[in-house]
Amino acid sequence: MDHFVILSVGRHANEKKHNLIIEAIKKSNYASDIQLILAGKGELSHDLKQLGNSLPIKPVIEYISSEEKILFMNTSDIYIHVSDIELESLSTAEAIGCGLPSLISNSIHSAASQFSLDERFLFNANDVNDLAQKINYWYENRLELNSDEIRDKARSVAK
Repeated sequence: MDHFVILSVGRHANEKKHNLIIEAIKKSNYASDIQLILAGKGELSHDLKQLGNSLPIKPVIEYISSEEKILFMNTSDIYIHVSDIELESLSTAEAIGCGLPSLISNSIHSAASQFSLDERFLFNANDVNDLAQKINYWYENRLELNSDEIRDKARSVAK
């Protein structure tokens, strides 16, 4: 089986909480089989790359073109949105529009949680252990995650 690919898109800044994804992957039972893509750039890009060096598989942490973003959204296993504060959640909407299921923080200050397919796709805001458990769950249930039923449900939420 190929690596389990996790995608997150956004400016590399404190409020986006990308470090939480890296820490959760480190705690995951399947860290050695997870490929992380943090698409974007910002003042924390260097720090995220440093932190990412602690993962078994070197993450892709860089700015990507719109075409690459769509390619990753169509080929990744899951999208993760960890930001506490998000008004529009455009990248999450783009991901689910591509049929990419999204694991989303339940932060009360983020509009992204409206895109959750069900409770299995929400994790407790700022809770690295809960996020790691959800990553483990979806790794173990990859067939369901990648099923037409889930992908079609994601697309329907975007409409």
